[in-house]
Amino acid sequence: MNQLADKLNAIEAKIRKLIADNQQLQEDNKRLAEENKSIQTKLAVYKTDIADLGNQLQQAKAGLQNGQENTVQGSEELKVRLDQYIVEIEKCIDWLQNNGNNG
Repeated sequence: MNQLADKLNAIEAKIRKLIADNQQLQEDNKRLAEENKSIQTKLAVYKTDIADLGNQLQQAKAGLQNGQENTVQGSEELKVRLDQYIVEIEKCIDWLQNNGNNG
């Protein structure tokens, strides 16, 4: 009889552990789902930023091609702006490469 009680206690302990593990997994899943949602939101913002920067870059290129930036100073300002756009685009691409695989 004592052996049966020991087996029942062991089964009960295993069930309690499984319940605790299940609760922990549910909490982890909820946390990861929230983290994933946050990353997806940031990803959407970065994609929008990339599109905006691409449009600005195209406008700047068109302005240069149309002769709107003929002065040396205007050309220097355009070069600085283009360099800034390129840096921002590279940052967005790096972020996407580093975080896009998590979602």
